[in-house]
Formats: sequence, structure tokens, C-alpha cells
Amino acid sequence: MDKGKKRSDLTTEEIMEYLSGNSTPNTQYNVEKKMLSDAFAAEVTEGFGALKLGGIDEKTTLIELRKRLSQRTQINQKNA
Repeated sequence: MDKGKKRSDLTTEEIMEYLSGNSTPNTQYNVEKKMLSDAFAAEVTEGFGALKLGGIDEKTTLIELRKRLSQRTQINQKNA
């Protein structure tokens, strides 16, 4: 675990392990606890689950989303 990472924050890896059924009991507990207390975490987990069910590669999708976000923030910084 990263020193700066709060235990309440979920990582992409934890969510993907949870959805694949390969998580440890501790990770499973943490993911479920976070989903119950944080609507955003529940939405993210649900979204990843939908990607998986749809046969979409989540890693490629995340890379593409990060790339597009980076491009948009660079454009906004140039226009500011």
C-alpha cells in the first residue's frame, strides 16, 4: 500500500480483483465496505463490472480515458 494512500480509497487493481473473484477476504471486505459507504465507489465498481460483462478490456479503456483527459487539460491550460 502506498504511504500516501488512504485505506478508504480503492485502487483499480483492488476493484478488478474483486470483480474477478480473485481478491483476498480482506480486500473483498474493504471493497464491499467502501461501496456501501461511498456512492461513487459503488458506481465505479459497477462500471468496471459492466465493462467486464461487455467483454471490453478495462486496461485499454483506462489508458484511452487518461490520454483523452490529458489532452483536454492541456487544451484548457493553453486557452487559460
